[in-house]
Amino acid sequence: ILGQTYGDFELIVVDDGSTDATAAIVARHADPRIRLLRNPRNLGLVATLNRGLRACRGELVARMDADDISLPGRFAAQLRFLDAHPQVGICGTSIETFGARTERWTIVCDPALLRAEMLFSSVFSHPTVMFRRALMLRHGLQYDPAYPHAEDYALWARFAAVTELANLPEVLLRYRLHGESVSGRHHPAQQATADRIRREQLRRLGIEASDRQLALHRTLMRGAPHTLALDVAEAEGWMATLLAANRWSGYCDQSALSELLYEKWFKLCRAHRRHLHAAAGLRFLESPLSRGMPLVNRLADGARLLMPPHAA
Repeated sequence: ILGQTYGDFELIVVDDGSTDATAAIVARHADPRIRLLRNPRNLGLVATLNRGLRACRGELVARMDADDISLPGRFAAQLRFLDAHPQVGICGTSIETFGARTERWTIVCDPALLRAEMLFSSVFSHPTVMFRRALMLRHGLQYDPAYPHAEDYALWARFAAVTELANLPEVLLRYRLHGESVSGRHHPAQQATADRIRREQLRRLGIEASDRQLALHRTLMRGAPHTLALDVAEAEGWMATLLAANRWSGYCDQSALSELLYEKWFKLCRAHRRHLHAAAGLRFLESPLSRGMPLVNRLADGARLLMPPHAA
């Protein structure tokens, strides 16, 4: 962080009862931008995050976990974007993982698609976000302990209600993968909390989802091979219900939701084409989920479903 090309910032380090000499390590850096806060005992992630938020004094707040690496141009790039797009209140970036494995994670960047994607999952890599502190203060936005291990997803849902969201396509953070991460240690609890948030998001469309519908919705989010367990007609009907409900509620841009569901419909048909056989392409093209897309896209994707699995 101290190596950022944009240097006008304060670095708030919150030590949550660490046992790795964090305070001594921080003290070795004689940099007036650093502010060290020490919890009297281990208070957990949510309380620690909120303590850090309350201590912030700048116009923008950037997040990062202690075990990740922000690339030098991160702050400058996010600052330029937010200055150029005042309607956007929170901005993330692409990431590259390291540690257990190295890979680049593809993310959605378009604000309209991000709002639609919020129906299914968190749209930001948590350690990459930068957001406007004025929004946080005006709307009382902070991490909620009622959403353990998915407190970030819950917060982004609250941001989405009051501002536009965006991601930058550039890789500006290296994200460490290891078995002791929150996602690794608390995966079942995290998924249960995420389901609660999905249910709340669906209510914004006016849908009170049953447990079966919520399970179907989550499986569509996870994609293949999980979607092989779904009934194609039931999944198609659920996605058509989402489109109809959004048309009435105006939760997100209808074209963006149509595009998102079209992609999920194509992937579902592709996953099931061994069962659908030669009818897969026709089944795909005849669906209301396909009709809103440009004809050339529909025909090209329909043709891909006719190819042998290894060729497509």
